[in-house]
Amino acid sequence: MPVRTPPLPAVALSLEDIAALLQKTLTTDVEPAEVNEIVETLLAMPEQTAAELALQPRLNSAWVVLKEEFLKVEQLGWNNWFERLFTLEQAPSNYQSLYHESLEHNASWHGDSFDAEAIEALLGQELPEEAGTVLRNSLPTLLEWLKEHELRCGHGFWCAVLELLALDNAVSDQDLRLAYMLLEQLVQHSFTRESYAKSLDALSLIADGVSSKTFDYALDIVELLLESKCPDTDARREHWQFLQAEALDKWSRLTLRQQHFARLLANQLLGDAGDQVSLFTNRRAKRKRPICRISMASCLPSTR
Repeated sequence: MPVRTPPLPAVALSLEDIAALLQKTLTTDVEPAEVNEIVETLLAMPEQTAAELALQPRLNSAWVVLKEEFLKVEQLGWNNWFERLFTLEQAPSNYQSLYHESLEHNASWHGDSFDAEAIEALLGQELPEEAGTVLRNSLPTLLEWLKEHELRCGHGFWCAVLELLALDNAVSDQDLRLAYMLLEQLVQHSFTRESYAKSLDALSLIADGVSSKTFDYALDIVELLLESKCPDTDARREHWQFLQAEALDKWSRLTLRQQHFARLLANQLLGDAGDQVSLFTNRRAKRKRPICRISMASCLPSTR
């Protein structure tokens, strides 16, 4: 990874320094965050330096192009990104452009470019399949960006994102990993009994047909639920029983660690009842599909 050199203070910049900084923005190994720092440094240059730069046509032209691109990207931000994701009819290639935009330019988006309440209102809308895939793929970037900017979203925002992930027709082995990351945010807030049950319904939908290689995330989710406040023990037990049936379906393919972890969780959640129902034997439990309490018209269990 290249070593980043902090830009010179604007007051100390010479034309040679400016040329070197502009040249650096064109190198292949420069990071977006470093380009942002360079632009912000040049934007703060004294009027006298800017006047001298204006007398150098080629150098000034390179600076103008970079500045316009920076300001254009800066004005986009997450609010604009989510609006285009939900409200514009786009070709699949345009959806991919949105994904790359969030990946490559989020470092230049300021904290006020994210309005959780406005975005939460958009999340209640149905998404085309391509848009849902873009949202799923962009979630890790959004989570990291929120962390870096020390921004916290409300309970309703994270519930809406989790439900949208559950209702997406396109599926991925990474869905459970994302669900765990979202649940980490959710448990920092207080649940109502209704919102807790709906969130667990969403988790069950996401875990429907989980593969053995991602079963660790499903178990980690249950452990996180056990470590957090629970306003509805019946809903939590129901989620576990669904997941338990999933485990039985693929018991021989689970690792010894996964089998041991599943037994521990069963004992914690079911107590003696876990032993009395021949838990985790070669018998297969009749698997129930998750009950859906998510209040969206398109709520159907996803086939995995």
